Amino acid sequence: MVYICNVIAFGLFLNLAYTHLATLSRFLSCFFLFSLLCGANTRLAAQLAEYCHFSVQGSIRGQQEKDPIIGATIYIKELRKGVVSNVNGEYLITNLCTGYYTLICQHVAYHTDSIRIHVHEEPIQLNFSLKEADIQLEAVVVTGEKNLPISTQPVDVLKGTALDQARGQTLGNMLKNMTGVSTLQTGPGISKPVIHGLHSNRILILNNGIRQEGQQWGSEHAPEIDPFIATKLTVVKGAAAVRYGADAIGGVIIAEPPPLPIHSGTTGEVNLIGYTNGRAGIASALVQGGFKNAEGWGWRLQGTGRRAGDSHAPDYMLSNTGVKEFNFSGALGVNKTRYGADIYFSRFATDIGILRSAHIGSITDREEAIRRDEPFYIQDFTYKINAPNQHIVHYLLKSSAFFNAPGVGTFRLQYGGQLDERQEYDIRRAGRSDKPALDLQLFTHTLDAVLEHKPLKNFSGSVGLSGMFQDNNNIPGTGVTAFVPNYNAWTAGVFGIEKWTKGRWELEGGVRYDYRSQQAQRFVNKELVKPELVFHNVLGTVGLAYRPDPRWVFKSNLGTAWRPPNIAELYSQGLHHGSATFENGSDSLHTERAIKWINTAGFNGSRFVFEGTVYLNKINNYIYLKPGLTIEQSVRGAFLVFNYTQTDALFFGTDAAVAYKLTKEITFRSKASLIRAQDTRRNNYLIYVPADRFENSVTYNQGKLGKLSGLYFTVGATNVRRQNRAPEGEDYLAAPESYMLLGLQAGFSVPVVKHQLSISLSVDNALNTSYRDYMNRLRYYADEVGRNITLRLKYRFGKQE
Repeated sequence: MVYICNVIAFGLFLNLAYTHLATLSRFLSCFFLFSLLCGANTRLAAQLAEYCHFSVQGSIRGQQEKDPIIGATIYIKELRKGVVSNVNGEYLITNLCTGYYTLICQHVAYHTDSIRIHVHEEPIQLNFSLKEADIQLEAVVVTGEKNLPISTQPVDVLKGTALDQARGQTLGNMLKNMTGVSTLQTGPGISKPVIHGLHSNRILILNNGIRQEGQQWGSEHAPEIDPFIATKLTVVKGAAAVRYGADAIGGVIIAEPPPLPIHSGTTGEVNLIGYTNGRAGIASALVQGGFKNAEGWGWRLQGTGRRAGDSHAPDYMLSNTGVKEFNFSGALGVNKTRYGADIYFSRFATDIGILRSAHIGSITDREEAIRRDEPFYIQDFTYKINAPNQHIVHYLLKSSAFFNAPGVGTFRLQYGGQLDERQEYDIRRAGRSDKPALDLQLFTHTLDAVLEHKPLKNFSGSVGLSGMFQDNNNIPGTGVTAFVPNYNAWTAGVFGIEKWTKGRWELEGGVRYDYRSQQAQRFVNKELVKPELVFHNVLGTVGLAYRPDPRWVFKSNLGTAWRPPNIAELYSQGLHHGSATFENGSDSLHTERAIKWINTAGFNGSRFVFEGTVYLNKINNYIYLKPGLTIEQSVRGAFLVFNYTQTDALFFGTDAAVAYKLTKEITFRSKASLIRAQDTRRNNYLIYVPADRFENSVTYNQGKLGKLSGLYFTVGATNVRRQNRAPEGEDYLAAPESYMLLGLQAGFSVPVVKHQLSISLSVDNALNTSYRDYMNRLRYYADEVGRNITLRLKYRFGKQE
């Protein structure tokens, strides 16, 4: 017995010496005393062991969403031991002795909760209901989220107050609140999210669980998503191809609506937004409820309208940059303990004006336009949208179901049908500008089947199958050569992901096989050819997470991904009207293959929050649009030429964000995103990579003031450095200078007719600074937008859970 006690004491010594070096000398004396006590009273030790078989268990959920909280830490203060909640938000702590303990429950995105318990009898069931934290980095790193199978990859979430403060912007601009995320713009009305320097077909977007499919190959083809459908926007920054298949080289964006109600009653909200730059107005409404005599059934209706006229730079109008949009969606579903199903339909429709000065008649004028400080074409403000412009309608139908099989797990089946209609209009002669120069129709069908097996001791995971069929057609009647050909594509994949969790450690791995076949129909020298291409690939991921204590988390993930060249990269030919460029594809392009290693550290204290990410992404056969440095003259004008080409690329960089509570009312926040990209074949820089970005802000939270609640005021500055790492002599215009923008925002909530009305006012580019951004494809012709003042009103009604 003395030998066993010495071994135990020595183990405790190593553990305590590792975690608390300051107590090392004090512990040495305790070591010898412990050995002495063990040798003197082995009978007492045996008696104590008889009472150390108790356990405490329970579940952890959010107060508002009621969803299980995955990855929360449950920690016993006196014993310095804890566990992490599993995929169902459940936890279990075993081998507890009789006594009094302090149980602490923590998660980086929620307020910490603690309770004092007396362990003296079985069973001990203790559930936690955590409130969303108000001291956060606006987009915070979380250790696990529902529907995120690769939990060792860094994840940023925009929800709650931070999401409300960003309402009214495009999806791409809303996500710029997150570190490592920027935008690729085409004027003020079109923006696409960029994650760690990658965009378009390298970023996968899940719209209510469905893989969003449109003509996303275009740099000026923004996601066809109404951000008002989502109460949570999630960005997965790792290579997530194991779960979602090809094209997720850069990451995944998830737009999640709230779960459908399961109880009777009606709730909803109305959002009204107006802003000065473009004299725009936005109205969005949502109403939802359950059925009185049908527990578990729920429904939802939602709609958004947007109207904006020409935006303006500080010194002039940006003519023909208006936006008109109308969207709606509806859902019906049932959610029981053993089974559930739902059906969802949405329609997204928008008209977007393209900067008039981007379409120029002659080569001489085009060259002059690039050199000018002001655009060629400046007119008075108008809401009218003329050519060039885009008209897009996107339909989405989703049907899904799940079934919990006792002893097996949860089966999930999901179908998605999408129809994407895109028309692009150019300035044409003889009054034909109302006839589209590009008219595409894309049908997409997806089917996913997944089994999430029952947790086995410390293991959890899933296996699944996925399939997709696409049919793309040019609608006759444009009178011009098709920019991209008609094509059909078939995709199939199978995957498996497994996770092991024990104490402070979490390990996971996954593997996937994908097969894709596509056949195009195009004319070459006036002859119809039907090239057929087949691609397939095996990829995998492995990752780990370690939580030394409830405040810290360290994660590392290594994953491979791939992406076959898309239809535009292979076969595009001629004028791309939306971007005002001639683009030439190449049918000799090869499949992109990537490996990304990403490492994250996070700390969540009572006054200080930190997240830091370091990543490296090596992409062989990286495809990009390279400026041809020539100007092509056509009957419709003179346009810059870009050619699809291929090289080997290396992306590496870091994201960091901190929040420090200076006082009870004042919080300082700082963010930084730095990325470097190398063309390793030519030992040169890569074009169109975001410049270094820094953001700093100070927020004053008053809390309650009379009838007002949630009163806050924020002042912030964004500094974007000049992109000095662009290849010299390979662009039509050198990278623009650095710029700094000042922003202000204030808001509060006030009770109105027994419910809360939230009001906020923000000022972007408060100093009305003139600048150009390197990631705007129309920076050759005009400045960015000037000062913009936005008023947001949000009114919630009904009994909110």
